[in-house]
This record gives sequence, structure tokens and C-alpha cells, in this order.
Amino acid sequence: MTVEPALPQTLSWLLDDGSEAADIPGLRRLLRNGSLHFAPFSADEYRAEVHATAYRCRASSSVGTILSRRVRLRAGTM
Repeated sequence: MTVEPALPQTLSWLLDDGSEAADIPGLRRLLRNGSLHFAPFSADEYRAEVHATAYRCRASSSVGTILSRRVRLRAGTM
């Protein structure tokens, strides 16, 4: 039995407009494992372009690229 080596892959997160999401210190962070982390925030830190938008995950390797469904985020404060 032959075991194929794992293909290198890249994970990224896309915004509603198709651009790649980037780290925003204190609000949104792209983790090394491919996860997107949203930090707790106060009302004055709320940003609609971060907290009330849609995201898609894109996984790419030498075999191809696949996109997740859109995930709509609607965050709020308490």
C-alpha cells in the first residue's frame, strides 16, 4: 500500500467583496490553523465591515481550490 504525501494547502478568508480578510488588531485575527478569531469588543469598537458582514473560507492546494458557503456574521454588544 502506498501512502500519498499530504498536499500543501493554504486557507484564507474572503470578505463579501472577494478581497482577503486581514488581521485587525484587537478585533479580527487569522490564526495559524486557518481559523478566524473575533475578539470580544466594546460598543465603541464595533465596526460593521468586521462585525456585520459575510465571510467565505477558501482552501487551495495544487489539486484545486474550493470555497465554503457564505457565513453571515452579525455581532453585537451586551
